[in-house]
Amino acid sequence: MVRLTLAMIVRNEAGRLSRALQSVRDVVDEMIVVDTGSTDGTPEIARAHGARVVAVPWQDDFSAARNAGLEFARGDWVFVLDADEWLEPADRGRLKALLWSPALAAYEGGFVQIWNRLGDGREGVAVHPALRLFRNRPEHRFSGRVHEQIAAAIFRRKPDAALFVSDIRVHHDGYLRDVVRLRGKIERNERLLRQALLAAPDDPFLWYNLGVEALRRGAAAEAAQAFVRARETMAPAVSFAPLVYKYEALARRLAGDPDGARAVLEAGCRRYPHHPDLWHLWGEIEAAAGRFWTAEAAYATAYALGPAPPGVPTEAGVGGARTAAALARLRAALGDLAGARRWAGEALRQAPGDGRALGLLIRLAVVAGGEREAVRTAVRLLRVRDVQAAERVAGALRAAGAPRAAAVYVRYLRRFGSPMVQGARPPVGRAPGGRLWAVERWLAGVRHPAWRTGTVLAARLSLFDGATPWIEGAHGAEDSPVAGGPPSGEDRSGGLPLSGRVAWDGGRPGVPAAGVRKEGGMGGAADDFARDDRAG
Repeated sequence: MVRLTLAMIVRNEAGRLSRALQSVRDVVDEMIVVDTGSTDGTPEIARAHGARVVAVPWQDDFSAARNAGLEFARGDWVFVLDADEWLEPADRGRLKALLWSPALAAYEGGFVQIWNRLGDGREGVAVHPALRLFRNRPEHRFSGRVHEQIAAAIFRRKPDAALFVSDIRVHHDGYLRDVVRLRGKIERNERLLRQALLAAPDDPFLWYNLGVEALRRGAAAEAAQAFVRARETMAPAVSFAPLVYKYEALARRLAGDPDGARAVLEAGCRRYPHHPDLWHLWGEIEAAAGRFWTAEAAYATAYALGPAPPGVPTEAGVGGARTAAALARLRAALGDLAGARRWAGEALRQAPGDGRALGLLIRLAVVAGGEREAVRTAVRLLRVRDVQAAERVAGALRAAGAPRAAAVYVRYLRRFGSPMVQGARPPVGRAPGGRLWAVERWLAGVRHPAWRTGTVLAARLSLFDGATPWIEGAHGAEDSPVAGGPPSGEDRSGGLPLSGRVAWDGGRPGVPAAGVRKEGGMGGAADDFARDDRAG
């Protein structure tokens, strides 16, 4: 097995560093932590976990700090992680398997999937690939004052270098709204980006990231102008090009220019027709304007494309559960309750643990038939496997305005094999022998209102559109979950044409698939989020 070095840069991360280091302690062979001036005990915490701490003065240059740490790396490969990130526990074995794989010899680097929590933690998850694994070679050094990249060095050394894309997950919470405000990331990033633009005024990658920072700051019109500069100067094949269209459209929408947003998305979908996020955002804009049929066509296209492959930045659920839920709401707004419930069921099927999909299905049942239909849906359609799942279903019933249905549902589970009573984990659907007499007897006496469809129904459904903190893992509003603007990028090609070879995982988590390649694929996938809280 190859030896793996963990490389980090940190500053004042005493509250989060242990989580990051513990997540990889059984995978890496050494830990190199570059400290750029901590005053809170961060170096002592790193040493307590067995890391070698290297003190490097901060010079307003992320690449300089990163490269200082690489000078001390002795492993065959390097794994880059930040203090506000942690490796998914279930993927530790996958990362080990990757290091054992003979196929690894064919590659110079590889991507993992960064799962970014947004807003206050309940406003969605954005997923993007990040080039965080690469061979430890003297030529492999980062470049860029901010949003530093390693791909350029890899392809400078070996133009036909092959990269793999795995589905190994790294979680990130450094762009939660409160963290961003507390640490002043936006102001710092904008300052460094403007410094870099003085030397390269026509660099589309820098303009793109400047637009991202302005969008996160809430300056939508300013962000749109930056994205226009990026779009006018970038080559169509650069890895972050679809994101420029997506975020320019979002910026124009937030700036009160829906027609401009629609035009940008139309152009983006024409150029990148296989990018589901562009179609989904187009659906959101059309739905907000009341153009339900056009919105449905855009959503349906996103759903037909399916979720983006591992090498493409996306928002969790786009092309899958989130898009299905959007189609359910559209069907409901058009008065098609049966279609709405089918789409809501499809959303829940694709994301069984998604509180938003569960809540939508329950709410639709309440709208269609009151508490009677809600409890029927809960008992007959949902397969509860543990106590937590049962509590989520009961919580969805209460949140949908069906407290009596929630009480009956809980009583039913306790009587007919509920895991809350017996400690077992059977799928709960029907009573022993297929009898539902206890529920049916209660339902027979329940009277439900005959709610109207159309706009009244849409208004009632909107009551459930907010965040649902009682559901663990719930996603937030249906709008693009980019509270205050999308996080920006690092580890990308930085404007490199899409060159070299990228091998897609081919379904085997964490193991590069030697025979599944996309020639002319990517010189470095576009990262949607920056890891720039580790210094400065």
